[in-house]
This record gives sequence, structure tokens and C-alpha cells, in this order.
Amino acid sequence: GDMWVEIKECFEWLNKQGDCRAIVLSANGRMFTAGVDLQTFASIAGEEETDESRSGDETNSDDVARKGLQIYSIGRLWQDAMSSLENCSRPIIACSHNGCIGAGLEMVSAADIRFVTADGYYQYKEGDVGMAADVGGLQRFPKIVGNQSLVRELVFTGRKLLPEEALRLGLVSRVCKDKDDMLAEAVKVAEQIAAKSPIATVGAKKFLNYTRDHNVADSLEYAIAWNMAMLQGSDMLRAMQGAMTKSKVSYPRLPNSKL
Repeated sequence: GDMWVEIKECFEWLNKQGDCRAIVLSANGRMFTAGVDLQTFASIAGEEETDESRSGDETNSDDVARKGLQIYSIGRLWQDAMSSLENCSRPIIACSHNGCIGAGLEMVSAADIRFVTADGYYQYKEGDVGMAADVGGLQRFPKIVGNQSLVRELVFTGRKLLPEEALRLGLVSRVCKDKDDMLAEAVKVAEQIAAKSPIATVGAKKFLNYTRDHNVADSLEYAIAWNMAMLQGSDMLRAMQGAMTKSKVSYPRLPNSKL
């Protein structure tokens, strides 16, 4: 459970850092993610006896309703951890190498930009442990690739989605030679983003996320309501002055608050 809490706390913290303009997400292990922790799932499913169930307390976990509420509480924590990437107002570049299995695919689906190494692959494996994924992948991934037939094939069979196919479908925007090359490219893109107006970047991410889940008319209304305030700031003037003088523009930091 600690990992899920830390993911949520990490991206909520980054969302409050005024100097943060873009984020590169990568993994240090042999692969991006290796799949589910079977011991954790066994405990949630009730296959392990708990102190509470041994106590004889009438509110113990053997009660179906109370066990259900416990699972709901844990599941919402995991969902919130993945949604923290989407809710972070800074663009996130997710860099996956080797296997990106299970929750890893759900995590990168919540990022803004996705790179993968040539030896990488994506795989839904939740079906192999007897569950349907519920932390965002089945909600976000289909909207990214736009191919219901393929999504269902991948989810129902658990087969690997290889880099070139992922690129063709639009899940990733770059297939890189190796991890070092991928991280170098990701940092370069992050630097390009960081050089832009942070007000414009935050607004663009909010518009894109909102538009995905709303109709065009509502999305236009949302955008103009946001820009009523944002266009009165100094960033647009700074950007125009920089363009006219062909000089590098420096933008003030964002406030240290959740955006």
C-alpha cells in the first residue's frame, strides 16, 4: 500500500512546486513494471487471515459488506494514485523500458506523453490473476488508441503490445533505441516545454483533459472562462516581446499551490 500512497503524494507535491514546468517519469529496475504483487492481492481477496478476523469481532473482515467497503477504500486509493498524474497540471513524459505490465500501463495511460524503448512492450495481465483492471487503464487506454477491437483483444488475451504497434496506434509518440537514448530525448522535450509560458502549458493540459470527457460546446465554454483571467497576465506580452526581438523569454514561477 505504501507505493500507491507515495505515487499520489509525489505528483501532488510536484503539482505545488512553482518552479516545476515538466516531469519525466522513468523506472530504475530491469523493467518499467513487472506486474501485480500477488501477496497484496491475496490479502485483499481475503485469502490471508488478519488479526481482525481472528479477534471474533462482529465487525471483522468475514462480513461481506464490510470487506467490500475495505476493498472499495483500497481501490479508491489506487485509483487516486494513478489519477494524480492526470490531475498534476504539469506535463508528464512517461518513459517505459522492457516490460510495462499491468498497473504500469494504467500509469502511463494517465501521463501526457509516452516514449518506449525498442525492447519494450505493454501488457494487460490482470485477467491472469482473476480480475478486471480498475485503476484507470480500461477507462483511459481505449480513448488514447481509439480502436475498440484491438483494446478488447489486448485486454481479453493479455498478449504483448510491441513498440511499433504502440506507435502506429498512437499510444506512444517515440520508439527509442535504448533507455539512455529515451531519457535523453525525454529531457530534451521537457526542456522545450519548460521554456514555454507555464500559464499557457497549464491551461493547455487542463483544456485537453476537459475536452476528452466533454462535448465541444462545453469545452469551448470552459476554455474561454479560464482564459478570461489568464489572458490578463503578463505571459502573453512577454512571449510577443520575445518573438519580436528574437530573444529568450523568462517567465515568472507559478505559485506554490495546487493548480
